[in-house]
Amino acid sequence: MNFILAVLSLWFMGASGMLIAFGRNLQRLSGLEFFSISFFIGLGLVTAQLFIYYCLNISYSLGHVVWFPILSFIYVVGYFIINKDITFLKVKEAVQWGMLEKFVVFIIFFQVGWILYRVLPMPVNSFDALASYAFKAKIFYLNHGIPHGFFGFSEDKVSHPDYPLLLPLVLTWVYLFTGFDDMTVVMVMPVMFVFFLALLYSHFKKFFGSIAALYGVFFIATILIISNYVVIIHADFVLMAFVTGALLYFMDYIQTFNNSSLCLASLMLGLSLWTKNEAMIYVVGYFLSFGLLIWDAKLLESKKLIKSLFLSLVLIIFIAGPWFVTKHIFHTSNCDLDISKLTTQKIFQNIKDYPLVLNETQKQVFGPKKWNIFWIVLLGIVVVKYKEFFKGNTRYLTSFVFFYLIIYMLSFLLWTRFPPIYYANKDMARFMIHWSGPCLVLTMFLLKKDFTKR
Repeated sequence: MNFILAVLSLWFMGASGMLIAFGRNLQRLSGLEFFSISFFIGLGLVTAQLFIYYCLNISYSLGHVVWFPILSFIYVVGYFIINKDITFLKVKEAVQWGMLEKFVVFIIFFQVGWILYRVLPMPVNSFDALASYAFKAKIFYLNHGIPHGFFGFSEDKVSHPDYPLLLPLVLTWVYLFTGFDDMTVVMVMPVMFVFFLALLYSHFKKFFGSIAALYGVFFIATILIISNYVVIIHADFVLMAFVTGALLYFMDYIQTFNNSSLCLASLMLGLSLWTKNEAMIYVVGYFLSFGLLIWDAKLLESKKLIKSLFLSLVLIIFIAGPWFVTKHIFHTSNCDLDISKLTTQKIFQNIKDYPLVLNETQKQVFGPKKWNIFWIVLLGIVVVKYKEFFKGNTRYLTSFVFFYLIIYMLSFLLWTRFPPIYYANKDMARFMIHWSGPCLVLTMFLLKKDFTKR
């Protein structure tokens, strides 16, 4: 019960934030989209609240944190009572599924149930969870806050002190409601998984219709390696969820030029920078794609787009800036990506590893053990639909995916602790989780003309 209250508290914080920030502009959202995006915004607000408490030296306790969720609950309930004409609260005509679609829905629910079955009897047990995420949350909970000098700790005291804090702080939030309970805190990830599938479906339905949306969600929901990382506490899936959500809102903005979609894309990207360091690659890809959008626009439209680009940049800096300032103040470093140790000789050594890295990548792409046929099908569609790459608004999505894939592969030049092949052998499959969401979105847009919207 306390875990449910923890989830509800962050959802109500996210919902109140959405209502305060966007108000009547939310009329264009479906109920499912509002329901799901509120959860992810709530993750960000919980992170912000606990980080502000750290800055103000306010101790972490349930009595100190619970006031914001209570006020959020009152605000959301009051808002919906007063504004009874909110369109996304109205029940719409139910989707008429055929037998095949009903079977697909059953498989998706079965997959969620299977993930819950795997999580429920297990405490925190994976290496990365123990070393990098849940362990930090335990420190924060037992210390009633982030310890003084934490960001200056060496690797022998705490693993990767430079890792962004969204996931550890969310876990700390759950601990504040449930107490020190390793059997319950692992449920956070399956809950995120469900909200992500809901967000993905709501967007796919808007772009492609309900049938295509269902199959798109099914395609990614049944990937073994994603479910494996949902079962453990790890930030790779969380990063994928934020980046994919940002990309979907960016595509919505390109089609509608609605500033609320632009702001939501920026919010999701800003929160991705609180999730994993690799998010910088996706943010760069986003701005390069935005630059291409401005380049294609006419003079008058380009001026408006430049203002929108500036607004997006300000929002991302506002959200992620405090984290980067903190890292700068405490000189927080990463032993795997230590720029001070990056020499010309090291770069040339890393270049020699590139054929091995590419070979490991193709083994992951064509190895069905972890990915079933996900990448094989996507590559097949890309080959058949290559002419659609740069048609219409899809070219901005294509540029985003290609930009970050190129930057991602070039980033192997920067590894300083071990050769790139070490990281490729150990982490390539995990890195590809980040790619899966955006690549699926690109594939859906390539197939857009083939979908019968319903």
